Amino acid sequence: MSASWVRCQLSFIELALPRHWAWRELRRDGFNESVEVKRDANGMLDLHSHPFQSRVLIVASKILITVSGKETRYVVGDVFNLGNGMEHIEKYGPQVVTYLVGRK
Repeated sequence: MSASWVRCQLSFIELALPRHWAWRELRRDGFNESVEVKRDANGMLDLHSHPFQSRVLIVASKILITVSGKETRYVVGDVFNLGNGMEHIEKYGPQVVTYLVGRK
């Protein structure tokens, strides 16, 4: 099983939209709990899972997500989903990574 993802081609104007717009979109799709996460540059989290479904929007830098041995790179503007209990590894880019996470 792999993480599902959608590569978004966002313009500068779309990226400049207020974060409350992203929160509203998450709530519209049933992700009623949402948080902004910042992770240290060049950091990583070993294999783990979460007891919820996640939708993630990369706001700054990049993140590498490995699911079932397949590594996928996500950059600013990319959106991806991780299913409830999906085991994955996270690796962060050379700058602090910031992402918005909706949970359900």
